[in-house]
Amino acid sequence: MDIVAYVERSSGTGFSTRPLNALDALVFSQLVYLPLERTGAGQRAVPIQELPETLNYMELQTQPPQFMTRHHLRLMRAAAESRRFGQVTLSHFVDEVDAAAVTQFSAVCASLPHGLTVVAYRGTDLSLAGWQENLRLSYDSPVPAQRRAVDYLRQRAQESADRLALCGHSKGGNLAVYAASFCGAEIQQRITRIFAFDAPGQHEGVLSTPEYQAIRRRIRSFLPERAVVGVLLEQTRPYTVVACRAFGLLQHNPYNWIIEGGAFKKRQSLSAGSLFLDKSLDAWVAAMTRDERQLLTEAIFSVLQSPGGDSFDDLSEDWLGNLRTMQQAADKLPRHVRQAMRRSLQLLLSGAAEVIAEDVRGRASGLVRGLQQHLREFLSEQDAGGQEDELSEHP
Repeated sequence: MDIVAYVERSSGTGFSTRPLNALDALVFSQLVYLPLERTGAGQRAVPIQELPETLNYMELQTQPPQFMTRHHLRLMRAAAESRRFGQVTLSHFVDEVDAAAVTQFSAVCASLPHGLTVVAYRGTDLSLAGWQENLRLSYDSPVPAQRRAVDYLRQRAQESADRLALCGHSKGGNLAVYAASFCGAEIQQRITRIFAFDAPGQHEGVLSTPEYQAIRRRIRSFLPERAVVGVLLEQTRPYTVVACRAFGLLQHNPYNWIIEGGAFKKRQSLSAGSLFLDKSLDAWVAAMTRDERQLLTEAIFSVLQSPGGDSFDDLSEDWLGNLRTMQQAADKLPRHVRQAMRRSLQLLLSGAAEVIAEDVRGRASGLVRGLQQHLREFLSEQDAGGQEDELSEHP
């Protein structure tokens, strides 16, 4: 089953009976992707059971689909109808995108029984600023969103004496780990767990700091078996590898992660392709200076921003015209920048190609195993049928 089915099946069990677990944290890590600004959750506490009405569920269903929106709506509906999640309130929602400052940050607080507040950080949205900030992690730390994550946690801790749990998917998981590391020793003592789901690791040097070492044993990191995003930068170890029914980049979608018996279905290790990509990216980053990484990031986004849009949604409108504009912008880049981009993209694509090749082999292998199983079952049925015929002819 998936995370939506988990919510439906655990509907009758409240947090007082069964405390917060990793699956619950994943639920909050996905609910923060909703357009919660429509609910007023920035100014008041909004029960999850009210979300379908305050977000106008039916209207959202009819809008053009965005990345994972339909999954978030299914989860919202299931959580709203659940006794476990329905009474939980969301508050202190913030959503900030600043293209000039290259910042994208969003977070919300969920209030659970017995004095526990879950701080959920949103991952990257479709804004160009958010994705540029992601690449900036390869040469700079803290980036603006990481600073905001620390400030947000400190503010919430000052307003309440609750114990704290932090969580996030993708960049949200990176923010959760960073905020927990650098929020200060006093707040750290109140943090029970940090959950990071397929989150990029931290910039070189963060994992060796005393601040990170003080909190690392409370970090629970989860990666899909063929992870692409979660192997970026220096990852928190140990991590749990989760079985996934999808392939390629679709593994990053946690609605494809497999749940059995009220927990993630585990794999022993990441796939060979994912490990190969991890090593390739480490070598790629190590082979470039900080200035080269910065040059590459700024060049890529100068091209993406050339049509004048602020998000990938903007680029998808008149995509053919925007593609021509971006091509013209790329042609105008200095020769040494274009050469650096070409070399870097070749390295990245070679790693991605290996992951894709493994996925294809996995699909083919699964198909062969399925055919073999069907053939064995067919032959077994034929043998059984033949034996019955012999018995009927020779009583």
